[in-house]
Amino acid sequence: MPRLIADAGRSTEALVVYVGHGDIAEDGHAFLTLLDRDQAARYSTVIDALDADFIHLLVEACHILGVIGS
Repeated sequence: MPRLIADAGRSTEALVVYVGHGDIAEDGHAFLTLLDRDQAARYSTVIDALDADFIHLLVEACHILGVIGS
């Protein structure tokens, strides 16, 4: 992905919004109910791939405090 804005000396920002469901697994860990339940892959393939200087992640889901590690 070209970094034209950053190359021009400006910072880049991205806003990602997830509104959906969260749940608690049998082992007590909270998770977002994604189709494949692979949250680590979501971070690397979606969030990290944005390659922005600042990434704002807004999440509205059940059990979110367990997901973010309150």
